[in-house]
Amino acid sequence: MAQTRLEQADQFIREEFSNFVGKKLLGIRGASQDELIDLGWDSFHPTIIMFFEGGLSLTVSQDEEGNGPGALFTGEWS
Repeated sequence: MAQTRLEQADQFIREEFSNFVGKKLLGIRGASQDELIDLGWDSFHPTIIMFFEGGLSLTVSQDEEGNGPGALFTGEWS
C-alpha cells in the first residue's frame, strides 16, 4: 500500500532530523541581520537558530524550501 502524504512527510522528518536525537542544546537566539541576508530572507521577520553539540544547528523556516523565516510553537507533551 502506498504511503499517504503525511506518512511520507513523517518518514522524511525522522530521517532528516535523526542526527539531533540525544544531542545537547547549547544555545538558542534570534538570527542576526547578516544571517537572514545569507539565507535570502528580509530582516523584517526574525527567526530562531538553535545550536547543538557536534556543530549542528536548526533554523526555523516557513516551509521546506526555505522561502522565509517561520514560527516555532512551544508546549508540553506527556
